[in-house]
Amino acid sequence: MIWTRCRKFRRHLHRHRIARSRHYRPESPVLRDYLIIRYFENITPGRNGGGWVDTGSLRYSDRFAEQLVDTVFAKAREMLLFGGGSVTGAARVGERPWADQHTSFDYNALQKSLPAGATVTWGRIAGDALTKVDAFLGKMGNPIGIKSYKPYQSTGEDFLHDYLGMIGIPIDLYPYFPTNASTVLLTECAKFDPDIVAKIKAQLLAGKSVVITSGLLRALQARGLRTSRRSSTRITRCCRTSIPA
Repeated sequence: MIWTRCRKFRRHLHRHRIARSRHYRPESPVLRDYLIIRYFENITPGRNGGGWVDTGSLRYSDRFAEQLVDTVFAKAREMLLFGGGSVTGAARVGERPWADQHTSFDYNALQKSLPAGATVTWGRIAGDALTKVDAFLGKMGNPIGIKSYKPYQSTGEDFLHDYLGMIGIPIDLYPYFPTNASTVLLTECAKFDPDIVAKIKAQLLAGKSVVITSGLLRALQARGLRTSRRSSTRITRCCRTSIPA
């Protein structure tokens, strides 16, 4: 499958079968590659055609392997490697303080496995990364995690979901409030929902848990959410005692 920069063709893809680009930016946490696929899958299940991985703005070679693996773990149906010239070109090694730590992608080991004088290309990195995960992909189920709500066109505590994922807390991101979840995580971006306080109250009255961040708590002070005088490490208790009947 060939990808092109032609704007008309790209508009056609977005109208019919969407391929999500997960461009890397230095300020973006690594798990954005995974979560953006899951978020769009939860928006319109089955319509997200897959993920687009390219080599733009990469500071080190490991980042390319991470994008590929995260896209596969997110259960993307297809993956586009952009573009042909870049993938066949020599990889940018970059600064790698972890070079001797034998990480899941090991540039030094890949280089040693090649014939003398051969170049480590982006394509060879892709082959190495995908071959490793292919050994157990058939055993993977569907992605799961703590359901979290990010309304459309919302901002606030940007990338926090990604950082939580990077410390080992699995997140499943939704564009609507997941009322069927036993536990819901809400960050500051949930303030864009004008009915968010009522939704929190309904969830708690149903015997379920709602975890909110300090950013959302501050944002909802003028909308009926108040902290309890009794100190508690459980946000759910704080919410139950602070939302007016």
